[in-house]
Amino acid sequence: MKVLEQRVLTSIKRYGLWKPKDVVTLAISGGVDSMVMLEILLSTQRSHKAELRVVTFDHGLRTESEQEVEMVKETCVHRNISCTVERLHIQKGPRLQERARMARRTFLEQCDGYIATAHHASDQAETVLFRLLRGSGLDGLQGMQRQHGRWVKPLLDIFKPEIYTYADKKNLNWCEDPSNDTTTRGEIRRVWEYLTPIRSNPEKSMSAVANLLSRDADFIQTQVSLYYKEVVVEDRMNVSALRKHHIALQTRLIREWLWSSGVNVGRQHVEQLLYWNPSENGQSIQLSSEKRIRQHNGLWQLC
Repeated sequence: MKVLEQRVLTSIKRYGLWKPKDVVTLAISGGVDSMVMLEILLSTQRSHKAELRVVTFDHGLRTESEQEVEMVKETCVHRNISCTVERLHIQKGPRLQERARMARRTFLEQCDGYIATAHHASDQAETVLFRLLRGSGLDGLQGMQRQHGRWVKPLLDIFKPEIYTYADKKNLNWCEDPSNDTTTRGEIRRVWEYLTPIRSNPEKSMSAVANLLSRDADFIQTQVSLYYKEVVVEDRMNVSALRKHHIALQTRLIREWLWSSGVNVGRQHVEQLLYWNPSENGQSIQLSSEKRIRQHNGLWQLC
């Protein structure tokens, strides 16, 4: 148990997830992952020195939700930590999981300090496999980030079996959500048993892929920031300056330009622009029903 707690502390300090006396709001669902995160951060509070607060949600979708909320509240009372219960009242229908996630996120972003979620290394492995099957590139295969703005993931180096072992040894209470097995992630978890004969512990390998590619993606992003002002002048793309760079960097410079202009385009449009070489001024590429790119005197302009 102490070894696992020390690994989480090392991650907090190595990656600077927060500093002593910072407020850290813990998103606690009542599942084993979040209850273990709560226990570890409370047990190591003297070392990381954050001011911990808990937020838990009742989505109003299952009869067990009220019991789960009460369990989290009782745990917080026992451990003398502030607990806020938010009742979301999500309506059943299309995109239920996504709507519930967005409702939680909207509320949490109103909370003080950093926001800690209990995503772990097994979640990371599932994310990488899913994105690989979807055809993602480097940015997608780097998986989830330990820190993104105020959002932090202190358990991202811990695998699910370790979480269960810790919970059992600590005699923690938690609730299992039966809907987990019917989600996309539930389907992906069943894939691991078929991959294990090919490569032992495929989850660990996938998580390692995310760690390695995250470093590469971070380096490339620094290059994008370095050259962006060289290739984008007054919101227009200088094509000759763009073409001086490696195609991998061109890809990210194009995407950064479009995203900063509020244009969210698919991979096919970026690929088209990488090899676009119009022979005359005024030629254009249609990005959507509302946006297109027109070339004039070696510059691309959104219109």
